[in-house]
Amino acid sequence: GSEMCIRDSFFDYYGKNEIDFSVRRTTSSVGGLNFQMIACHVKDDQVVEDISHSIAIDEVAFSVIERVLLERKPYAHWGETLITFDAFDLKVIELKYFIQDIKYDCVIDVCAKELKANKEKYEKPIVYMVNEIVEFILSCKELGYDLIKISGI
Repeated sequence: GSEMCIRDSFFDYYGKNEIDFSVRRTTSSVGGLNFQMIACHVKDDQVVEDISHSIAIDEVAFSVIERVLLERKPYAHWGETLITFDAFDLKVIELKYFIQDIKYDCVIDVCAKELKANKEKYEKPIVYMVNEIVEFILSCKELGYDLIKISGI
């Protein structure tokens, strides 16, 4: 019935059968339809990336949590966004609240439909993704980084 139609529209749009919530450790720049979170230092008022300490997330999966990480609207076309050291703790708290009450929503309509139609299937992968991002933010803090740069499409 209608569930099949929802799946088809997600597949038609992305060419995938499901949303990929995996978090990949990366040591080089990642292109394509991905978001990359990169640990950075500030030296002489310049942002210096440490690409060896970074993670990458599929853009569809990232869109589920981007409202938590980005304060401004619209949410589309990120470019680069910096999360400062001062905001690390707040982002961790906001992400932990998010997984207590997952909204199964997304800024991409076909993604939102897929999530709502398959909540049980996606709950654990979303929690896993968020926990991996929290772990990354905390590791950046622990290792003395000043910023996290989020590069997206």
